[in-house]
Order: sequence, then C-alpha cells, then structure tokens
Amino acid sequence: MNIFMAKQSLRNRLISIFILTSTVPLLFVGIFLSYNTIRLIRENTRTLTQQNLKQIDDNMNLLLDSYKDLVYQIYTVDDVVGWMESLNEGEDEAVTTNQLRRYMNALLYSKAGIGAITVISDSGRMVTTHTLNAATYENPWLSQFHLDQKTLYDTVSRENDYYIFPTEYATNFAGEDHYLFHIAHRIIDYRDLKKQCGIVIVSLDEDLLHSVLYMEEEEQEGRSCNLLIDQNGRIISGLDESWIGETLSGSSGMQDEKALVDEIRTFLKEREIKSPAQYDVYTFTDRKLEWVIVNAINRLNFWQEVRRSLLIIGAVWLLLLGITIYLLRRQTDKLVSSVHTVTDAMKEAGSGDLSVQIPIEESLPIEIETVANEFNDTLRKLSVSRQKEKEAAQNRQKAELKALEAQINPHFLYNTLDTINWMAIDREEYDISNAINSLAFILRYAISDYDGEVMVRDEVEWLKRYVYLQQYRMKNKFHCDIHVSPEVQDWKIHKLLLQPFVENAILHGFRYAQEEYLLEIVFSQEEGRLKIRITDNGAGFDTSVVDRIMRGEPAPEDEKGHIGLENAILRFDMYTDGRGILKIDSHLGEGTTVEMEFPEADE
Repeated sequence: MNIFMAKQSLRNRLISIFILTSTVPLLFVGIFLSYNTIRLIRENTRTLTQQNLKQIDDNMNLLLDSYKDLVYQIYTVDDVVGWMESLNEGEDEAVTTNQLRRYMNALLYSKAGIGAITVISDSGRMVTTHTLNAATYENPWLSQFHLDQKTLYDTVSRENDYYIFPTEYATNFAGEDHYLFHIAHRIIDYRDLKKQCGIVIVSLDEDLLHSVLYMEEEEQEGRSCNLLIDQNGRIISGLDESWIGETLSGSSGMQDEKALVDEIRTFLKEREIKSPAQYDVYTFTDRKLEWVIVNAINRLNFWQEVRRSLLIIGAVWLLLLGITIYLLRRQTDKLVSSVHTVTDAMKEAGSGDLSVQIPIEESLPIEIETVANEFNDTLRKLSVSRQKEKEAAQNRQKAELKALEAQINPHFLYNTLDTINWMAIDREEYDISNAINSLAFILRYAISDYDGEVMVRDEVEWLKRYVYLQQYRMKNKFHCDIHVSPEVQDWKIHKLLLQPFVENAILHGFRYAQEEYLLEIVFSQEEGRLKIRITDNGAGFDTSVVDRIMRGEPAPEDEKGHIGLENAILRFDMYTDGRGILKIDSHLGEGTTVEMEFPEADE
C-alpha cells in the first residue's frame, strides 16, 4: 500500500483526495436529499389529496342540499298535500293528476340534471314526469330499481327525513344508457304531521356526481381517477360510466380502509386504462351518507418523473466532476493549499455546519474561487431553504390547528341541536323539533361564508326560518307576509343584510300588547333594480331618532330600542359602493317602513 501511494504523482494524489473528501460525501448528500425530497413529495401529495377529497365531499353535500331544497318545495306545499288527499280519496283523479303533473313539469326544468320527478300516494297512485324518453307520463326507472313500489313507499314514509338512494341504471333512450340517483321525502301535512299523504322522489342524473368528482382536475387516462362508492361497496360514479353498479369483491363501503384500498387497486388493475401500473389509493368517508370518495394516482408516472430527474442530476454531477478533475490536473501546483482550504470547509459542512464559508482570497486560482463561490452559495441556499422549510412546517401546523378549532365548536353545536331535536321527536314535541331544525338551519347559514353573496331565494328561505322562530318565541303575536317577484329569485345580495331590519321590526316594533301585528317583506324589480321593502305596524320611532340613525351616529347609552341599524346601514353602503338607496320612514305608534334599492349588477 505504501509503495502504491509512493508511486502516485502529486497530481493524481490530489485528484484522489478531492474525490474522497468532496465528491463521495456530496454523492451521499445527493442520495439523502433525493430520498428526502421523494418522501416530502409523497407526504405533500397525501396531504393535498386528502384536502381535495374533503373539498369534493363538501361540494357534493352542497349539491345534494341544493336539490333537497327542491324536494322541500314539493313536500311542504299545501296544494301538493291537497292533490295527494284527492288521489288517496279517489276524487277527480284525472283533473288532480293533470294539476300535479303541471306543477311537477314546472320544477323539472328549474335546475340542471333533473331526470324525473315522481310522487306516490298512500293509496298507491303514482304520478311522474321526466325527460328520459318519449313516454313522459310513464315512470322510466322504477322497473329497474332494486326496490318495488310498495317497499320504496314504506321505506321513505317510515321517517320524516330525506332518503338518498345511490346511483342505479334507469333506462336506455336514443341508444344512450341513463343512470340516476334519487332524493326522496315523505309529503307532510302540517295540519296533521302523522298523516300519511304520500312520498316525492326527485331523480338526478349521475353526471352531477361525476362533475363534482372531477371539478378541479381533468380526466387523464392512466394517471389518476376518482370513484364514489356506496355503503354496500357499489360504484355509483367514476371515471367510466360502465363501472357504475359494479361491486368490489367482498367489499363493504365502510369496511377496514386497508382492505378497501387493496380491492380498489385490484379493480383498477383488472380494468387497466393504458399500461400496467401500481396505484396509490386515498379514501375519504362521508359518515352521514356512508359513501366513500376514492382518489387513485398512478404511481408509475410519479417514479418515471423521479427517475428522469435523478438521471439529469447524475449526468450533471458527472459532467462537473470531469471538469473539476481536468482543472485540477492543469493547476496542480497552485491548487495544493487551495484544495486543503476547500476540503476543510467541506468536512465542516459534512458534519452539519451549514454556516461555514470558504474565504475568497486573491491567491486563490480562478477555478478554486469558482468552486468556493458555488459552494458558499449552495450552503447559503441550503440554510435559507432549511429555515423556510421550518417556518412553513410551523405555519402549516398553526393553520391546521386553527382549522380544527374553527370546526369543533360548530360541529359540537349542530350535533347537540340534533340530539335535542330527536329528544323532542321522541316526546312528540313537533313544534319544538321544528324550532330546533330552524335554529340549526339559521346557525349553519349564518356561520358559513358570512360576508358571501347568495341568491334572493336562499335569503328568503333563511328569513322564513328566522321569522318562524320569532313567531314561535312570541307565541304567534304577529303575522308575516313575504312576497317575492319571480324575476328577482336568482338575483344576488349579501347574506344576512336584511336580518337587523327584520329583527328590529319584531323586537322593537312588536314589544307592546296589541290585537294583531303585521310584518310585510316585499322583493320586487323596478326599472332594472332590485327593491326590498320591510313594513311593520308596530311602535315606530320618533323622527329625531330616524335622522340620527341615518346619519350613522351611535345611540346614547340611555336610549334603547333599535337593533344595530347603524352597522346595517354601513354594510349596505359598503356592499353597494354608495350606489344603493336606503330610506327609513317611521312614526311613533304607526309603524316603520324600510326601503332598499340595489344598483344593477353591471352598473
């Protein structure tokens, strides 16, 4: 060994030392960094995928809630209840059926994706309207449904709740298969809540679920796909429509997650889209629906990208190594002291001290000075990157904690209200149950996106629930009429903008004993603008109080009676950029009228 070392030239010895002290450690550092980078990428992919699945679940529930509102418009309407009574009693069946069908036809095209609307009376009479084939008066899907008509009726009418039936094959029309999922509810006669009138079923196109699954990404064959699986392990929406209805072998939608993931991998491999692949499968379970949302990512594509990056890094590393050896051979005599300086710095860096820097002196050859500058810059970047990564991890942890804190209280409150609601139902306290349901709806509506814009129809629905609670609290001391012109139903206004004015009319205006109080809320369109008028026949204000409120001056501590009107007026001015018109006309003992006029959307 000594003889071998003695026969080496100083040039070769320096090259050997350089390789041993810098290249090899850098190689190990590169391998470690590559491994760590791959690990971080996979962890980030898992986190982002779970967040995406949660967002898909939220969007799916919002979609279902919007169509539940349509079902609500049917099963609570007095006309529908009356028609169902006529069908049950066998009175004027032809006329009643036509009236009911005209009403359902109007709703059939009110929202996209509605395939059919069906009602079944307690006597077994069925009326349907749909868009799935030419015979619009015959039910197109019930013959293919897994339940017969009587079992379906008994299932839905048993409880006062929504039933959501997963996607099933419905019919074939014009050479195209149609798949539907269904939202059903018992028709309720609020004069007799226990009375069985019938049920209503709104059938929706599976494309609605498909659009939610692929809302934020394009369908890329062989790269990734999303699936929706019901509680029985049946696929109810996915990348390929032909998969709908297939059941994972021995599966249950709520089973052990590892077993479910293995079955999904097997299913995808059996129906491979392009080339054989291994899938990373992520799942999210909606506990209320008992549906599982699946995202499967082709791992082969990931490793191909990593392998390509490593090959490029290796090629660049080898190129730099060759250049360095060449320069060393050209500058042997001048490099001896410089190499010692560089190797010493590299050893310190290899021990974990990223603050080390190679001093740049005039005596350094240009090549070593370049290496030293690159080395110094790399360590500075590594130090900055390490600090940023640490700060990012801390910020991410804080954000996750805040998100959890923001979810805990509302969910606890909703669960508590739901428990109280069922306690009231068990005791047949249906008024209390309705009040609790209205309160839960009001809280959920108020907490979600407080300053967002909503359609007039949504704000009106919230107002009805809010007024119902106030009437219940005040023992029906007042009557409320809400009139909405059809042309303004889809206009947008800011959420809860009207609440302070309505609350003021009720709590201030109706505080004295009187034979009958009246609250009227009117939504109309005048000269292309949305106009809202809130009128009550309550106590009213003095003119001086109205003037002070309109000027935005705070109320004296000893003066009470109105509820946050200054802030409400300020919100109105901010949301309309000062282009809206708000008037308050009030007289003591005669009542108050509030008029709001909103600018056109394109003004």
